[in-house]
Amino acid sequence: MSDYIEIEHPGIFLKEDFLDAFGVKAGQLALAIGVDRAAIKHIIDGKRAITAEMALRFGLYFGTTADF
Repeated sequence: MSDYIEIEHPGIFLKEDFLDAFGVKAGQLALAIGVDRAAIKHIIDGKRAITAEMALRFGLYFGTTADF
């Protein structure tokens, strides 16, 4: 029996609970927060971590805090 809990990448949460819920495409988000579309795509695909700077940008765009 394993004591580990599988945790989903934050990019999945970003896509399902924010982009899909608000009807925003990755390219629209990238343009609005001033980053490259590939950066958002890599986060959604689980290939890139969310940095503190990116968390601040997401927070400002979605009206949340960076730690959220």
